[in-house]
Amino acid sequence: MLVRDALVNGSIILLAFSWTVPTTFLASFLSLETLRKSFPWLADLAEEYDILKYIIQGPLVTLAIVVLNAVIPHVIECEFI
Repeated sequence: MLVRDALVNGSIILLAFSWTVPTTFLASFLSLETLRKSFPWLADLAEEYDILKYIIQGPLVTLAIVVLNAVIPHVIECEFI
């Protein structure tokens, strides 16, 4: 029983640490500076329209992180749609 608990706890810790990579990538990718490097036309459009800039820097980042974090229980339970 002790080995099983250690394996489960170790796998959850490994998953939590490995989950920081896509979360950090996603959060940094949705910043305006990084967006300018990857999609300059979208960054220019965001500079022109303040509402688009607000959406990219505000609710879009939060929504992306929430969706990514909503996947975690399915990954832990190995249940995919």
